[in-house]
Amino acid sequence: MPWRQMIESDLPAVQVIADTIHHALPESASVFASRLRHYPKGCIVYTPPDTDASDPANIKGYIMSFPIRHTQPPPLETHLTPIPEDANQFYMHDVVVMPECRRQGAAREGITRILELSRSEGFETTCLVSVYGTVEFWGRFGFKMYPISDELTKKIKSYGDEAEYLVRPN
Repeated sequence: MPWRQMIESDLPAVQVIADTIHHALPESASVFASRLRHYPKGCIVYTPPDTDASDPANIKGYIMSFPIRHTQPPPLETHLTPIPEDANQFYMHDVVVMPECRRQGAAREGITRILELSRSEGFETTCLVSVYGTVEFWGRFGFKMYPISDELTKKIKSYGDEAEYLVRPN
């Protein structure tokens, strides 16, 4: 599947996709830009086969991921700062494939690529916040619910009532 590294000129297309899919969980362009700036290798975009992958108009999905301290994912609408030296867990913040491109293996390929990045960077676990009732989907990749503090529970619920913190070993 044609996933490639995200570049700055892709950000407007990524923002349109985010606003379309995550209208209930909005994040600003500057937040996306901070993630790309501070951890570019964790930011990738998807363009369907037989399209010009260099043309941002063809972007139909994206993933943003980065290292964090264990069980300390950022709240929504938080600018990423330089990655902490003691980051010890990999976090997939956002995985989006537009509906017209789903069920073709695109998400699986992108997620596999990010999980390989997490392993190659030496992280023992990868985590995420499951939204929109997708716990079962993430279970296919080995993610499971993880016991968390009351403080983290409150943060996770800002992602919606069905939000769950999931972790998988690498």
